[in-house]
Amino acid sequence: MAIFMKRLLFSCLLIGLAGCKETQTGFDKNLLNTSYSKCVDYLTDSLKSPSSLKVRAANISSNTANAEDINSVFGDLITKNGIIEENIKTEKARFRELSVNIDYEAQNSFGASIRGLYQCKYIVRLNNTETSPKPLNIFLYKLINDGDDINLGVNIPISDLNGSNFFINSDIKTIVGTAESQFSETDSKRYKEVESINEYKRLDNEAEKLRQSWDESFS
Repeated sequence: MAIFMKRLLFSCLLIGLAGCKETQTGFDKNLLNTSYSKCVDYLTDSLKSPSSLKVRAANISSNTANAEDINSVFGDLITKNGIIEENIKTEKARFRELSVNIDYEAQNSFGASIRGLYQCKYIVRLNNTETSPKPLNIFLYKLINDGDDINLGVNIPISDLNGSNFFINSDIKTIVGTAESQFSETDSKRYKEVESINEYKRLDNEAEKLRQSWDESFS
């Protein structure tokens, strides 16, 4: 395995921009391919006729994740008592949203062919000088089918990047990246926003406890 990984790394260095890195996002190609293939799996499972699925086109975009989603997915891992932990700041941890949008066609329960849009949203964590996340620092946190949010119930970690690291799946027609992989002022602002969200929650909880104590005292 070690020899294989060394050969893979060496191949990436030789191939350069045509190799492991996708140029618009800076992410490794296997991240984009894996996120797409897993999205197709969820889409397929949701269909009345899975075998009828035809992917017309897929597009992927990345941007800086918003504070609410960062807190929802990573909050327990990066905060203590609502405050961003110092080791997180030292690692310059930053969070990017990866959105996979699939324009598809499939048969409904009556056998009629219909078109739809299926979306999978991931949040990834980058540490230090990383430009692409490691497995288990990638979470699927939202599925949207034709605009309807499907409640996953839990955030699903991606433990294995098994897609190609040399070629982008031909179904993926467009890739857009709007956020740099390295730490920026926006990432620093996200820390403060996450802390503010937790402070508001703390105040709301205290207010609710006070209301309950009042209700009990007058009952």
